[in-house]
This record gives sequence, structure tokens and C-alpha cells, in this order.
Amino acid sequence: MTHDVQNDSLSAVAGEAQRVEPGVELHRGERILCARLPLQGVSLLVPYACVAEIVNLSLRSNVGAFLGEVDWRGVRIPVLSLERACGREVEVPRGRVRLVVLYGLRDKESLPYYAIVLDGAPRTESVQAERLEEGQAGDCGLLGSGVRMGGQTYHIPDLEAIELWLEGVRFGRG
Repeated sequence: MTHDVQNDSLSAVAGEAQRVEPGVELHRGERILCARLPLQGVSLLVPYACVAEIVNLSLRSNVGAFLGEVDWRGVRIPVLSLERACGREVEVPRGRVRLVVLYGLRDKESLPYYAIVLDGAPRTESVQAERLEEGQAGDCGLLGSGVRMGGQTYHIPDLEAIELWLEGVRFGRG
């Protein structure tokens, strides 16, 4: 059974309709469990309902933004460097790396899961919309909206845009 979540609390603060999954609405004052995901030079804030697992897996390629596919729980899933997809030049290690495996939201048959390379240990946090301040938007549409929390800027990534990007790279469509 699939649970649907709409991230209204975070999106209202961020200033855009960020749709995590259709269905359940969150109201002002409610908390949403989020994962703070460290990348190189930027941190993401995503609803934990989107996170399938944090894993350490081996990468064979460290070239480009699309880093190929890895075996995860018997499924081949695509891996990307979000920083590189946004045009930043960052080092991606070869070998065992920490990945966040996210649930696919757009087309669950062709992209049920995908992974993003992390740069450090993620943290789980219960977030209330009132704690977030509107921040500067990222210079890359994939990074989505910027929010400030506790003096630090986080980006609420545009997961649908990331999935479209991945489909374009993998299947020549978008």
C-alpha cells in the first residue's frame, strides 16, 4: 500500500507548491519528519516519507552527473550527483559512497527508486513550518526552494524535476 503525502507546510514557507506525493495534507503547526541531506556545498531538506534508505554502496563511475546504476535490494537504480547535475564541479569518490535512496514519485514503474550521492551523514529532524524562514532560491532548478532553519540554508529539492532529468539522461526523454 502506498502512502501519499503532500508537503504543504514546507511549500507554503518556501513559496511554491512542492508536491511530494498526492493525498494527505499537512496543516500549519503540524510537524513533518524530514531528512537533512548533506551534499558538497549545499544541504537538502526532504520529507522522510520520500527516503527509502540511506546506504553505503560501491560506485564504478565517478564521471559526469549520471553515475550509472547500482544494485540495491535486488533492483538496479540510477545514481546521480545532484551538484554535478546543477553544473558544479565537485569530486565524487569511486568505490563505497553514502547514498540516499529516494522513492520515485512521477512514474513508479520506470523509476521506482533512485539515489543521490551524499557528502556526510544525514540527520533526521521533525520540522515545523513556523521554524522555517524563506531563503534564497538555488541557482539550479533541481535544488528547488531555499529555506533557512537555525541559521543554516537548506534546499527543498524539486523531486519531480530531478526525476525528469534522470529519465532524460537514462532514456533520452524528459
